[in-house]
Amino acid sequence: DCAMFKMAAGEQDVHVKYTGKKISKVRWRPVSAGHASSSDFICGSWDDEKNSLSLWKCELSRSSGPEKEYKSDLTRVSEDAVSGDVMDICWLPPSTLEGSVRFLSALGDGSLRLYDISTGELNCVVQWSSQQLHQRGACTSVCYNGDRVVMTAGEDSCLCIIRVDDGWKVSRRVEEADSACINDAKFYTNNEVIHVSSCGHFVVRDLRSNEKPLIFTYPSCPGIHCLDQHSSQTNKFGTGMEDGSVVFWDLRNNRNPDQVLAAHSGTVTDVRWRPPCFVSSSQNGCFWLWKEGSNGFSTPSEWRPHGNFAVNSVDLEGCHLLAGTDGEALYFYRSITKD
Repeated sequence: DCAMFKMAAGEQDVHVKYTGKKISKVRWRPVSAGHASSSDFICGSWDDEKNSLSLWKCELSRSSGPEKEYKSDLTRVSEDAVSGDVMDICWLPPSTLEGSVRFLSALGDGSLRLYDISTGELNCVVQWSSQQLHQRGACTSVCYNGDRVVMTAGEDSCLCIIRVDDGWKVSRRVEEADSACINDAKFYTNNEVIHVSSCGHFVVRDLRSNEKPLIFTYPSCPGIHCLDQHSSQTNKFGTGMEDGSVVFWDLRNNRNPDQVLAAHSGTVTDVRWRPPCFVSSSQNGCFWLWKEGSNGFSTPSEWRPHGNFAVNSVDLEGCHLLAGTDGEALYFYRSITKD
């Protein structure tokens, strides 16, 4: 059973900002060297006539009163219209291009964009069309391997490889990488990738080899909707399933799941693994926070934003959590991981 979270200190620890658009994805800017936490994040919308990506800043301050309560404010700094739903957001490490702050966004019309925010504004510097990438459906996922290689995955079951050192050109396509829509993908090593699909496949693929990839499944085999990698033990992955369960995989073990947890009553929309915490969001209008100990994961705490709208995306940076919903609202939780 899930322990329902009760706000212990009123509402000062959660800040709600209405955006006017359904939110499909939220991602904190990665923490840079010398900084304790990030204050910038990117938000993407979906299911609108004109969708957009927006750059936001989260500002924290402490009141001068006797209780010295924290106050937070979410400010939209810049916005850019995009074609199609925002499907995924992937930040590039600063070392990719010195002096720049960049991220990639996968879009629902099969295209991809590279943005630079070094000036404090969203500046689209490279675009790839659906004809270059995914002609028969959405570009569902984008990831980067740290060795100057980008990979996209699509609704068309294809993978596309883009090389930074080759002028950001599409250098290779892997056709029919799965038998269904590929919902999410991550690099496992510089040359190996993980991708998950609507038919329940957890696939380990070596991009250097023409041999068949390893395919992991488990008996009921529900579709896998989302994926994240343990931030330090890179052989471990957590996945969110279309039946609401959360499944953990350890690539050192056999092809069966390491752990299966009954979780949400609706499809798991997003997962983020930031030890000791794991957070999952769901179409049923809530997100769960799990804490990992020596005996596995504890009973999760449930957090349910107002209105019971689908929670489409979550992201965790230190003790700060963002959630985006179909209720056109951003939720910022200042200290969600603290006991």
